Amino acid sequence: MMKHSMLVGYDPHCSVFARERETGIYYQIQYRLPGGQRRQISLGKDKKIAYEKKFIIETRLREFQFDEVDLKRMPEAISVLFTRQILKLDEALERYLDATGADRKPNTNRNIRYPLQKVIGILGVTYIHEVTGEHAQKLNSVLKSQNLADATRHSYLSLTESFFNWLINVAGLLDSGNPFSLVKKPPRRSKVRDYLLKSDEVGRLFTVAVEDHLAKIPIKPMIGLILTTGCR
Repeated sequence: MMKHSMLVGYDPHCSVFARERETGIYYQIQYRLPGGQRRQISLGKDKKIAYEKKFIIETRLREFQFDEVDLKRMPEAISVLFTRQILKLDEALERYLDATGADRKPNTNRNIRYPLQKVIGILGVTYIHEVTGEHAQKLNSVLKSQNLADATRHSYLSLTESFFNWLINVAGLLDSGNPFSLVKKPPRRSKVRDYLLKSDEVGRLFTVAVEDHLAKIPIKPMIGLILTTGCR
């Protein structure tokens, strides 16, 4: 995370000190939070464990990872910098469609919703931050095992990548990179291009078409339209 101007001068250093009580000596850790608030945590009687916990706490503070108590003690203007809303995948999908659907037709939104709902089911995790590159690879393998056309698999993977790009770059709900950006998509083949007739077949077809055309059947123009436009 980049440093915000309000965090300039923040020191994650922790201090461990002993405090004597009636039942013996207890160790406590003390540190200051962004904004200057001080926090103390009791670490128990074991000095070695106390210093091990000090290392763990200092590490998370250095990485700007704060627990709920830390966040509550910070000024709201600072705590909001570290508060991320954790969403379930299905909730995130609804937000994505609500935010982006205005520029699409209802049918298009439905055609986007179905593949993404299917993807969520395949991923097998609940929350958006749980999705990893491994899940992305698994999705690609599962789609391939279902004997989907290359164009369909390409569409599913592209829609999912766009969905996560929105979560990261627009909604700001994820800090990590897009787990689907490195997945190798199948070539996006055009069915028309894949199944065009070879040149000799086209010649033979036009020969037949000319004969039929003499019988007042407009087959030749129809074939020409199909071959030049890809019309189904």
